[in-house]
Amino acid sequence: MRHHEAALVEALESCAAAVKQVAPRRWGFELANGRAFPVSARALDGWLVLEAAGPAVSKGEPWSLLERTGRIGGWSKFALAPGWREARLRAEIPLADGIELRQRVQEACAGFREGLHPGVAPSSEPGEPRRDEALASWPTLLGEAGWSFTERADHLLVDLGVPGRWQQARLDERTGGGGRLCVTIAGSEATSTLARQALGLLLLCANATIRLARAAASGQSAGEAVFEVAFGTRPSAAELGCALSALSVACRLFGREARAVEHEDVAQRYLELQGWLS
Repeated sequence: MRHHEAALVEALESCAAAVKQVAPRRWGFELANGRAFPVSARALDGWLVLEAAGPAVSKGEPWSLLERTGRIGGWSKFALAPGWREARLRAEIPLADGIELRQRVQEACAGFREGLHPGVAPSSEPGEPRRDEALASWPTLLGEAGWSFTERADHLLVDLGVPGRWQQARLDERTGGGGRLCVTIAGSEATSTLARQALGLLLLCANATIRLARAAASGQSAGEAVFEVAFGTRPSAAELGCALSALSVACRLFGREARAVEHEDVAQRYLELQGWLS
C-alpha cells in the first residue's frame, strides 16, 4: 500500500486545499459547496473509501434518497446500515493498475457536493482525463476486460455471470466519452408505499455493503430500482472490469432480497425487523 500513498494524497489534494493524515492510511479534508463539510478517506483492502455525513433519514425517506443517489455524479451514493438514522455519502475507488485515480476522486468529490447540497452548482468541476490516445471502443474495452457481451442497435448487454439466473447489465454511451452500466433489479411490483419504503431501505443498506456499484432509483420508471456504475469519462479496461465485477456481486448479494420486499407482506415484516415501523 505504501507505493500508493503519494498518489492517493495527490488525488485528494486535487479536490481540497488541505489534506491531513489522521492515522495510518487515513486522511481528512474539507469540501465546500455553499458551506464546508468534512470528508474522510481511508485506504482499505485495496480500495480508497471516501465518506461524509449525510442527512437524517425519517421513516418515509429511504426511497427519496435512492432517487437522489441516481441524480448525483461519479461513484457517489447515499448509504445506510442497520441502526443508523443518518445517511452517509460513500464512494469506493479500487486501488489497482489502470485506474484513473485522480479523475475518479474528482468525480466522487463533485458528487458529494451535489449530494449534500442539491441544486447548488459544484464549486469545481472534475478535470479532463489525462490520456492522449484516441478513445477505445466499448466492445474493445469489454474484450480487454474479459467480459462477454451482445451488441444491440444503441447499447450493449453484458452477461454478469450471476449463478442461477440470467442477469445482464446494459451499457449506454454518454456524451463526452462516458457511459453507464445499469441492471434493473426490482420495482415492477413495488407499487405500495410500504413496499417502496422497504425496497429503499434495503438498497440503501446495500450501498453500505457493496463497493463501487450503487443502488439507485432509475428515474426511467416509477418504482424501478437499479444497480449501476456511471463513468463521467471513458474508463480503462481495468475500471470497466472492476465495475462489472461490482455489479455481479451486488446482484448476487441483494437481487433476490430486492424482489422479495416488493411484496406487501414481506415488506412489512422486513421493516418491522429493522425497527422502521411504529
